[in-house]
Amino acid sequence: MRQSTERSQHGEQLEGFAAYRVASMLLWIHGPFGGGKTHLAAEIAQRLPGPWVADPELVGFGLHRMLQPAKRGDFQDMPSWRSGVIEALDTSLEGHEGLVIAPC
Repeated sequence: MRQSTERSQHGEQLEGFAAYRVASMLLWIHGPFGGGKTHLAAEIAQRLPGPWVADPELVGFGLHRMLQPAKRGDFQDMPSWRSGVIEALDTSLEGHEGLVIAPC
């Protein structure tokens, strides 16, 4: 995974992070339930060029839909959720020239 930055192609002087293009970088936002992680991810995505929000909860929701009710629990405790999130984020980063934001 590359974590380098380069000036925008026209060399314009922009404020803050927008002056740089990020190549394959993951921003992991961690915090308590209901703490505004998803909202923060959306706000960051609106302000930077080319970001992608990859919400790990969606992997968990998919697991819950696939499993019988008796087998459902906190999906974050499931090894299949953890490996699925890693695989999905790795796939999102591969070839993406920009920021991938994961609110978890």
